[in-house]
Amino acid sequence: MVYSMQAREYNPLTVPSYQLIDAARYLHVPYPTLHSWTASRGRSKAVIKLALADPPTLSFMDLIECWVLASLRNREGISMGKVRSAVETLRLKYNSRHPLAEKEFQTDGVDLFVKESVVLVNVSKAAQFVFRDVVEAHLRRIERDDAGLARRLFPFTRARQLKSKVDVPKLIMIDPLISFGRPVLRGTAVCTSVLASRHRGGDSIESLAREYGRKQSEIKEAIYWERTAAAA
Repeated sequence: MVYSMQAREYNPLTVPSYQLIDAARYLHVPYPTLHSWTASRGRSKAVIKLALADPPTLSFMDLIECWVLASLRNREGISMGKVRSAVETLRLKYNSRHPLAEKEFQTDGVDLFVKESVVLVNVSKAAQFVFRDVVEAHLRRIERDDAGLARRLFPFTRARQLKSKVDVPKLIMIDPLISFGRPVLRGTAVCTSVLASRHRGGDSIESLAREYGRKQSEIKEAIYWERTAAAA
């Protein structure tokens, strides 16, 4: 008997990597809230489509979408109805599997916009085209490639930073090509969980800073983030 297999291209951006409970800690989002975003209820479809349903597991692209959603809901105060409308519009208009990660959003605090050539598309109002001279970009913690696709995420180290009106230092990095997508200290491949584990084991912040050639404040913040994430 001859078996045939269709080769699948490995894509670190879409492979299931983050269980829902871990993603909730990374993003400072309550688990029930994150679950509600990724679960369908009655006629309401999930806003974020999981890479793996059982156990609920996010890909990097899913994680980016959840971060964008958390930013829009918490920092910008965009209503869930407008977000859901924008996501559905983008999925249909651009045939986008991960619209919140593949499109760079801008907002005026009321509606959502996606930059398209020299105009902005208002995706929360059935994709009406509007001209705007200046719309402040606020999703700066996502690093994108030349094509606009999300490649790296710099999560907040503290939950209160979600509502910050100023840029916060990017100390922690999540990159699917580094350390299998685990959170690392920016500019290194050192997982924050390793730093926290070593600190619990007796290594001082000073000695860790010397070993990795980083500022003590960076090591301290990474350890703090791991500690608060684990307690969430």
